[in-house]
Amino acid sequence: MRPLGFILVVLALSLLESCSSPHETGRLPNLVVFLADDLGWNDVGYQGSRIQTPNIDRLASEGVRLERFYTFPSCSPARVALMTGRSPNRMGIGDPIGPGRPKPPLDERFLPESLQSTGYQTWLVGKWHLGGSEDPRYLPRRRGFDQFYGHIGGGIDYYQHTHFRRRTADWYRNEQPIQEEGYSTDLLTAEAQRRLQGRDKSRPFFLYLSFNAPHIPLQAPEEATQKYEAIFESERRTYAAMTEAMDTAIGNVLTTLDEEGLRDNTLVLFVSDNGGNEEFGGADNGPFRGAKHTFFEGGTRVPAVMRWTGVLPGGQASEQVMSMMDCFPTLMAALKVTPGNNKPFDGRNIWSQLLEQQADVPPDGMVMAQSREQGAVWDGPWKLVQQPDRRLLFRIKEDPQEEKDLSAQYPEVVDELTSCFQEMTQNLH
Repeated sequence: MRPLGFILVVLALSLLESCSSPHETGRLPNLVVFLADDLGWNDVGYQGSRIQTPNIDRLASEGVRLERFYTFPSCSPARVALMTGRSPNRMGIGDPIGPGRPKPPLDERFLPESLQSTGYQTWLVGKWHLGGSEDPRYLPRRRGFDQFYGHIGGGIDYYQHTHFRRRTADWYRNEQPIQEEGYSTDLLTAEAQRRLQGRDKSRPFFLYLSFNAPHIPLQAPEEATQKYEAIFESERRTYAAMTEAMDTAIGNVLTTLDEEGLRDNTLVLFVSDNGGNEEFGGADNGPFRGAKHTFFEGGTRVPAVMRWTGVLPGGQASEQVMSMMDCFPTLMAALKVTPGNNKPFDGRNIWSQLLEQQADVPPDGMVMAQSREQGAVWDGPWKLVQQPDRRLLFRIKEDPQEEKDLSAQYPEVVDELTSCFQEMTQNLH
């Protein structure tokens, strides 16, 4: 029998270890990225929406609200920026990727590749939309993900799991097509939870939960739409139910993190890939001008939150300008992982600004474009919107609704930003 003193020492050490933070025990932090698809600015509760999103709101209350987060206004360019930290415009990508269109070159290093090489488990659950339907070299498992479950193309039927336009099957586990029954948001949630529960506990992980919600087609369980019948018309009602279903999914994953004791050692990012589809998608980007596929704020400025309990300040709003291109270098700095890229980032590492709530660093010639004739430049206090027939200039922090065009008063600023735009868009059509 062990002496009583020995037993007490063991118990004390065990208690000390269980109470110490993950940072004190030296475990590498985990990363979870929740990516919504076509979510409007005014479609989350913490922005005042009537759509109920208590779990996204919880992230906002426990983390840092990124009030000036910018992204490309359509699916694939935004995802290229997230995965590479570089401008998709350099790669000739300005539109959603489809058959025959440019894809991110194979020598571009993706975010999960950097984590994978450091020992992270890497899982993509959900939408890919970065190529692979024609050439398997572009599929997720060839670009840094250990496991993939979801769909390759830009959108699916939520029940049939077929491409929303071509009607071809698009539901995979790794590289094998599979057939399953169920609402896609629920299936993705269950898969994400299984990955967390069945993980190798000796290694950190990166979970990229890339929802297809609330992208069209507008489909939601009937019982979920009924609660919004009194306040929304048909499209908006279904969209609201889809968004709430996604929020519930996020809540389930957050609960699993808590149950697995992972909360304090996991950095969580929630963001939408672009602004909401107001034309026929039911979204609301108010109070901003524009929507998905436009370069006004409604198409490019999206709800975003970053949470790391005990590391990032909780319940704060940051006016630091951050773009989808900034995610890769910023997240690597937060995790203390060396990216290992051979090509320079276009995005910036702004981790210290978020961590220490420093004065915001203004954008310096940040360009996002669809073509040589359509896009935008953010530079210091200015934003230039390039359209085929005109250029509009705004002091964007003072005029976020983009109501006062200053191009006639400041032609020299228009010329300077136009040159910046032309330089970055040389590879676009």
